[in-house]
Order: sequence, then structure tokens, then C-alpha cells
Amino acid sequence: MITKLMRRLEPYARYNEFREPVSPLRVNQFETQMKVRLPSDYREWLTNVANGGELLIPGTVFYGIYDPDCSRSQDMVELLTYWNRREIRDTYRIPKGLFVIGVTNYGSLIGFDEKTGRIQEWDHETGQIAEEWDTFAEYVEEEIEIFEENSAAMDGEDRT
Repeated sequence: MITKLMRRLEPYARYNEFREPVSPLRVNQFETQMKVRLPSDYREWLTNVANGGELLIPGTVFYGIYDPDCSRSQDMVELLTYWNRREIRDTYRIPKGLFVIGVTNYGSLIGFDEKTGRIQEWDHETGQIAEEWDTFAEYVEEEIEIFEENSAAMDGEDRT
């Protein structure tokens, strides 16, 4: 499924700012540290596509796993550990059971339900879950479709 997304994203490479993928070992260490099991397709994304970065600028910013082997510096606020710390969750009133993995360009948080693995958009203004997807791949596919629709609507601007 992630391989299909990678092919879909190829024409839009200049609109993505991804950090290099992280090793499966680092993902396993992260899951142990955070006592969480990441959805399988999101794990695949982290290890094959991107350990954080921005999807289809200006789009969703995904947070990454700290990786000391990463060639690019990693700011604290770009990390999954930052957004899932108790004091940050309490400050922003992030619902229990929502594991934050990113933020939309309009400020809503993207995460997954720790029980079901479903991807959720949490509206920071209403404090409610605004939308859900069965998988991480479905969320990214929808973002690609929205990007394509918006691109087609722009007067004469070629986005590929």
C-alpha cells in the first residue's frame, strides 16, 4: 500500500519536504519507549518514505522519531515524543487515546486512536474528532486527491 502511495507522490516530489526514513530498529525502540504500537502502514511510511516532514506543501506536517543517525537536525517540536508528552497533551487538551503524528496546515492535529489504529483529525478549535480514516494510507491518498483537485482548479499553474 505504501509503495502505491510512493508512486502517486512521485510527480509531486518538489511539493514534499521529507526527512530520510528511519530504521525499523529505531521504530521498535520508539514503540517500546512510548508504550505504543504504531499502525502497520504508518510504520512502513516511517521506514520507507519519511521520518517526518511536510506532505504536499502547504500541507500536513508529520512528526518524526528522534534518530541520532539522521543527517538533518531535528527540532524538538518536530518529534513524536514532544507532542505525546503529558504536559503538552494537557496544555492543548489532546484527548486521551489519540496518539499525535502530525498537524494540518490549518492547525488540527492528526493522530491515531491507540485502541483501533484508525487515523483521526482532531479539531483544535472544537476539541472534537472532525474526521476519521481506516488507515494512514487512506489519509495520505485523500490528501493527494485534494492536492490534485486544487491544482486542477488553479488557472494555468502546472503543479507537476
